[in-house]
Amino acid sequence: MSIISVNNLSTAYEGRIIHDNISFQVQKGEIFGILGGSGSGKSTLLRTLLMLNPIKEGEVRIFGEEIKKLSLHKQELLLRRCGVLFQFGALFSSMSVLENVGIMLQEYSNYPKKIIEENSKMWLSLVGLSQEVCSLYPYELSGGMKKRVALARALSLSPEILFLDEPTSGLDPASSEKFDELILKLREILGVTIVMVTHDLDSVRDCMDHFIILENQKIIFDGNLSEMKDLENVGELFLSKRGKRVWKEI
Repeated sequence: MSIISVNNLSTAYEGRIIHDNISFQVQKGEIFGILGGSGSGKSTLLRTLLMLNPIKEGEVRIFGEEIKKLSLHKQELLLRRCGVLFQFGALFSSMSVLENVGIMLQEYSNYPKKIIEENSKMWLSLVGLSQEVCSLYPYELSGGMKKRVALARALSLSPEILFLDEPTSGLDPASSEKFDELILKLREILGVTIVMVTHDLDSVRDCMDHFIILENQKIIFDGNLSEMKDLENVGELFLSKRGKRVWKEI
């Protein structure tokens, strides 16, 4: 069952076409990747799915709802069913780890402070962090720890769809591998659908069920890794393999 349906979508930025009449589906429960070279429109597409960028033409349906026809109130309700991990974590520097994770429940629930704190500790534990980090501030965390705290915050409202923007960017190879393992674990435990923007070839191999590749305003590939291996030419895709950069090494 499609949880996200994109049909004949076109987007533009300051008069420049970013996506030209693209279509794809994301099935419930899968790990779906958005790939492409620098400037191919990966992050713009993610922002469009999150209703942060306008749709020029076409439609995007999430949970069966055509998002551009929703009122602001209904858009907000739909987004509460989604979690977002931004590329650099976007943690609030003036808040502790525990406060960062709990901010969503503080804003969108009537739970007492104690319940919010216990809930936040539970999510931190699930993403592999101990309670010792609760009182720390973002500047005291490693890059990998920041990503996990931001992931715990993205999960705090128990989303049905989790959007990840370059989740392994800036991490060392070992941390990147552990993060991929964590993503698989979360899908298994929570049944959440995951949409991931990445340029990391190892993430494609390790955890993706299905992905698209963007190039020259179009989708040049839509399928899985085994299907891609059967193709002779899918365009000059530039990805990264942990520890080096590679051309089309799939």
